[in-house]
Amino acid sequence: MPEDPERNVLFELFALEEAAEGTQRAGADARAVLDRAVEKVRAARELRPSPTIDRAQYADLNGALIAAYAHAGSFLGDAALVHAARRAADRFLTHAYRPDRGVAHRLEGLQGVGYGMLEDQAEFALGLVELAGATAEPAYALRAREILTLIDREFRGEDGLLRDLSPSLYDGSELVSASPPSYPLEDSPHRSANATALLAALRLGALTEDEHLRRFAAGLIEPIARRIGDAGLFAAGTALVAGLALTPPMKVVIEGSGPSADILERAAREAYRPMRWVFRGPPPEPFRSSGLPVGSSPATARALVCVGTSCRAPITDPTELSRVVAAPSKGS
Repeated sequence: MPEDPERNVLFELFALEEAAEGTQRAGADARAVLDRAVEKVRAARELRPSPTIDRAQYADLNGALIAAYAHAGSFLGDAALVHAARRAADRFLTHAYRPDRGVAHRLEGLQGVGYGMLEDQAEFALGLVELAGATAEPAYALRAREILTLIDREFRGEDGLLRDLSPSLYDGSELVSASPPSYPLEDSPHRSANATALLAALRLGALTEDEHLRRFAAGLIEPIARRIGDAGLFAAGTALVAGLALTPPMKVVIEGSGPSADILERAAREAYRPMRWVFRGPPPEPFRSSGLPVGSSPATARALVCVGTSCRAPITDPTELSRVVAAPSKGS
C-alpha cells in the first residue's frame, strides 16, 4: 500500500505456472492448491468486521456518471448505456428534484436529502445536458436549464464567482450566513464545481442556441481565470472549458432512413470533434438550429452539417462526412 510499504494487498506476482515451478505441482493440481488457499483466506476474512458501506446515491456522482454513460452510449451506439443514464436521471428528477431548490445532495430510498450545494447542481445539470444531446429529448434540456438558472440566481458571490453553498437553499448543519463563503475553483480531486457549472452552461448554450446561457458562461469564465491564477494541473477543468469556449459548435442532422442513414449516423458520432451534436431527423425544440432547412424529405439518406448559422451542402458519403466533422473550423 503506498502509504505503508510494509503492508500489501494480495495480488498475483507471477503466472500460476511460473509460481508452481519447483513445487512438484503443475496444471490442474497447482490450480486446486491455489483455490484451496484462496478459500481459506476468504473464510478468515469473513470473520473480520466488514467496513461500512455508504449506500446513499449522490447527485454529483450520479450526474457525472449520467454524463459519461450518455456520451459513451452516443459515441459507441450502445443503447444500453444511454438507457442506464436515463434511468438514473429520471430517478433523481422524480424523487430528489424541486425546481425551486434544485437537486438534493443524496437520494435515500425515495426521499431527497440535503439541498443547496453547488457541486450537486453543476454535475447533475451537466449530466442532463449530455443526456439531452444523446436522446434529443427536450425535457432533459429544460430541467438542465432550470438548474443553471437556479445556480445563477442562488449561488453568486463576490466577483461573480459561484459559492459552494447557497445561503438561502442550504439546509445542512453549518450556518452559511455566518461563515466566510468558499469558492470551489481548483480540481481536487475532480473538476471544480465552478468549472463544471461553466461547462454545463456552455454545452447547453451550444445545444439550444440559448444566448442567456452563452452570456452566463462568458461572464463566469473571466473571474474564474483571474482567481485561479497559476494552479497548473488543478486548473485543468477551467482550461478545458476555456478551450471549448473557443470551439465553434456543430450540429449534424441525418435525414432519411434505412441502412444508409444508419451508416451516416455512425460516421457522424464516431468522428471526434468537441462541441458536436448529432440528430437523427429534424431536431425538435429547443434543439432547432437557425441555419437548418425546415421540412426537407430527401429520397436518399444525407447529412446536413452546420457550424453556427452556416450549413454545408448535403453529404451522402460517410467517409466524407467523417472528414468534414473531424476537420478543424476557424476559431477551433
